[in-house]
Amino acid sequence: MLKKLLVSNYALIDSLEITWDKGLTIITGETGAGKSILLGALGLVVGQRADSNTLKNKEIKCIVEAEFDLSRFDLVPFFETKDWEYSKNTIIRREIAPTGKSRAFVNDSPVGVSDLKELGEKLIDIHSQHETLLLTENLFQLKTLDVFAKNNTLLIQYKQNYAQYKELTEAVEELKQRNQKALLDIDYLSFQFKELNEAKLKENETDELEIEQKILTHAEEIKQALASVLHLLQDSENNVISVLAQSKNIFSTIENKLTETAALTERLKSTIVELQDIAFETEKLSEKVQFNPQRLEEINERVSLLFGLLQKHRFKTIEELIQLKEKLQNDILGISSLENEIFEKEMALNKCTSELNNVANALSKSRSKAINELENAISKILLQIGLVNATFTIYMEASTEFLPNGLDKVTFFFSANKGVEQSPLQKVASGGELSRVMLAIKSVIAQSSLLPTIIFDEIDTGISGETADKTGNILKEMANNIQVIAITHQAQIAAKGNTHLFVYKETTESSTRSLIRKLNSQERIEEIAKMLSGEKVSKAAIENAKQLLKN
Repeated sequence: MLKKLLVSNYALIDSLEITWDKGLTIITGETGAGKSILLGALGLVVGQRADSNTLKNKEIKCIVEAEFDLSRFDLVPFFETKDWEYSKNTIIRREIAPTGKSRAFVNDSPVGVSDLKELGEKLIDIHSQHETLLLTENLFQLKTLDVFAKNNTLLIQYKQNYAQYKELTEAVEELKQRNQKALLDIDYLSFQFKELNEAKLKENETDELEIEQKILTHAEEIKQALASVLHLLQDSENNVISVLAQSKNIFSTIENKLTETAALTERLKSTIVELQDIAFETEKLSEKVQFNPQRLEEINERVSLLFGLLQKHRFKTIEELIQLKEKLQNDILGISSLENEIFEKEMALNKCTSELNNVANALSKSRSKAINELENAISKILLQIGLVNATFTIYMEASTEFLPNGLDKVTFFFSANKGVEQSPLQKVASGGELSRVMLAIKSVIAQSSLLPTIIFDEIDTGISGETADKTGNILKEMANNIQVIAITHQAQIAAKGNTHLFVYKETTESSTRSLIRKLNSQERIEEIAKMLSGEKVSKAAIENAKQLLKN
C-alpha cells in the first residue's frame, strides 16, 4: 500500500508531504483546487509520461517520491527478474529536469521508465474519468475478463507464442515473395552466369593477352631487330665480342711491362662474358618469337570477348567479372535453397501455430468458464448501487484468426431498464451508468487481484443521494481488503472514509499554490456539511453531516 507521498515543484504544488492510511481515504476540495494534480504526481512515480511544462518553477527540477509497503504482496520475484534491490518499504522517486529530461529510481537504483511502469501496474490502479471511457472498448472488456479469470500466466505464454507466430508468418511471406521474384529472374541470372563461366576468366588475363598480342603483331619486326643485334655482337666479321677479345689479348702482352693494364684486362673479360650472355638471351628471344597468324587471331578473338564482357557489365577489370560470376552463382544456389528454407520455416510455423492454438483454446476455455461468475458478481454490485433493473451479460465470440490476446472477442451488453433489450455497453449506457458499471468491475477485480492500492477520481459522476450512499458502501467494502483512495464531490461517499484529506488553494499577489491537510473530526463535519449545502452551512446540514458520519 501507499504510505507516503512527497511532491515538490509540481504544477501548483511548491512542496507537499502526505502520509496515507489503510482503508478508505477520501479526498475532497473545490474544483480546481488541485485534487487531480495529486493523481498526476502519483502517475509520475508509476511510469506515466513526464513533461517539463508541469514544473511550477521552470528553473529547478521537480521531484515526486512515494513510499510503498510491499510486505503483504509477493513482489520479490519481480524485483529479482529486474535485478533490483528489494525492500518491504520500497521508495520510488521520479525527477524531471527543467530541460524535460526524466529520471526514475527504485530504492535509489536508476531504472527505465518502461520498467517503472511495469512495477506501477502491480502497485496502483489509478481510475480516472478517462478510464471510464475505456470501459466502452472491447479490448478493455476482454482485459477485465482475463484479470477476473486470473489468465495472466496463459496470456504471457500466448503473447510469447503470438510474437513468434507473427515473426515466422512474416518470414515465410517474405521468403515466398523473394522466391517468386527469384523464379522470374533465374533464367536471366543463369544466362549471365553461363556466359561468364564459359569465358573461363582468369585474373590479369587481359594484360597478358595484350602483351602476347603486341609481340605476335610485330613478330617480323622484332625478329629482324634481334638478328641485327646478334650480328653486331657475334656474327659479323668485326663483331663486338671478337674486337673486345683481341683488345684483351693485346693488354695481356704488356701486363708485365705496365701492371695497370691487368685491371683493364679483367674488366674486358667481364664485359666479354656479359656480352656473350646478352647474345645468348637475344638468341633465345629470337627463337621464342614466332610469326603465328592463327594464334594472333585466337588472341584477338579472346581480347574482343573479354572487352565485350567488360563493356556489357560496365566493369574495368577481369577481377570484377569474376566477382560477378561468383555472385551470380551464389544467387542461383540461393534460389535453389530458398525452397528448402521456405519448407523449414513453414514447418516451424506449423509447430508454432499448433502451440499457439493450444494456448488460445486454453484461454478461451478459462474465459468461458469465468463469464457466468463475473456476470453475477457485477450484476450483484449494480443492484447494490441502485441499478435495480439493470441486466449485464458478457458475450464472447471466436475469431477466425489469431488476435494479439487470443481467439476471442468480448463485448459487454447492458440494459439499465426493465423491458429494454440489451445492447453493447458503449451504445446504451449514460455517463452515470458507465461510472457505476466501472465501479462494479473495479470492485470485483480488486477482490480478485488484490492490487495494493486503487484510486478513484470522481467515480461518483452522474449519481447522488441514495445511489451515492450505496456507492460509498461499495468503496468501504473494497477498502476492507485493499487501500482505496477516492476523490469525490458526494457527501454520502465522503462520510464513508476512514481518513479525509482536504485539498485547497492559497493565493497571494504573486502566486497560487495547492495545499492538502488531514481533517479532524470537527473539520470533517464542516466539510461534509458544506458539500451538502454549499458555502453557507446550515444547522440542518451540520446535523445531516453528523448523521452521515455516524452511519
